[in-house]
Amino acid sequence: MNNSMHIFNEEACLITQDGDIIDGLLSGSDDGFSGELIFNTSMTGYQEILSDPSYAGQSIVFTSPHIGNVGINHNDMESKQIFASGIIISNLSSYPSNYRAEDSLINWVLDNKKSIFHNCDTRYLTAKLRTRGALKARVVKKSLLLSADHENTEENIKNKILEELSSTNNANVFIKKVSTDEPYIWDEGSYDLKKQTYYKVKNNKYKIAVYDFGVKKNILRKLADHDAIVEVFPYNTDPEKILKTNPDGIFLSNGPGNPDNEICINNVRYLLEQTKHNKISIFGICLGCQLIALALNAKTYKMKFGHHGANHPVQDLKTKEIFITSQNHSFAIDESSLKEDTIITHRSLFDNSIQGIKHSELPIFGFQGHPEASPGPLDIGWLFDKFFENISNNKRNKRS
Repeated sequence: MNNSMHIFNEEACLITQDGDIIDGLLSGSDDGFSGELIFNTSMTGYQEILSDPSYAGQSIVFTSPHIGNVGINHNDMESKQIFASGIIISNLSSYPSNYRAEDSLINWVLDNKKSIFHNCDTRYLTAKLRTRGALKARVVKKSLLLSADHENTEENIKNKILEELSSTNNANVFIKKVSTDEPYIWDEGSYDLKKQTYYKVKNNKYKIAVYDFGVKKNILRKLADHDAIVEVFPYNTDPEKILKTNPDGIFLSNGPGNPDNEICINNVRYLLEQTKHNKISIFGICLGCQLIALALNAKTYKMKFGHHGANHPVQDLKTKEIFITSQNHSFAIDESSLKEDTIITHRSLFDNSIQGIKHSELPIFGFQGHPEASPGPLDIGWLFDKFFENISNNKRNKRS
């Protein structure tokens, strides 16, 4: 583990879209960062969060006061890199003490050419986001402001930053950035800490096609745990190409940003139409769940500050059971827009928003949270079992 790197902290400030300025320190490899501010209430799992492609374009405010104390290890990665645009924390722990640590947080951040804004009031920022709602923000070094001259004054620089932050782009430009460029096969299951190895698919019992909108590794592992060979496809793959591989089930992954992506919606809608004939099972998580709703002619809306954390209670409306879940989304399904063929299966007990849906007749369902967790509880991991149960039922029906 390399802890010898000298960390250079420079005075910086965070400028929010509404003109607020918060002081802190900047550590990293660039002059700052910008993105949509969201807060995450998870007390652990910062590595999994930062490497989750769903956070592309967002600057994460961690509400836990100490971040970095367990370090970084390659087994906990949810992708190959950090996708969050920025990291905002109260106290940066530079020297990890966990026995699994292979490197420090700051070294990992530097390797990814990212920055951390720290020594700032994250409690104030979190309260602000809960009251004001999601805001864009930019972190800049104070030296940039102090270097202003008579033509480019400090006030002019701030105004220019505010002007840039206020310009909105509603298009989801991040799916393309986080999706795979080429199809690939995944056959690695969950990690066994005792054996210190990953489960390997044994008998290729199932074949699952995954639309990659920013898929997490732990989702692929949970699919492989059911002895499934998983083929992952780019976000814009022609659905006919996927159907020609004869999958037993189709999985729609998590992903970043606004779900209102015409290519993705049209592709999912085509698959749903084909399901009426071949009854193929479809399961969507997070963005994938929203795309199912949109493909079924419902609507979505931007939430005030979204759900980001690992302690969110969700209720199964049929059994009345309550599950503590991991969440990461800024959009939700508009209940008033649902059609008769779409049934609500789960609700958030924080704000009553829709957490799960299913088709009234076809083996199609989605869940808004993250049953694969990583980080977070595995209370609702049985949804993967349900997916494969649907697949098995379809296979039996086809044979009979």
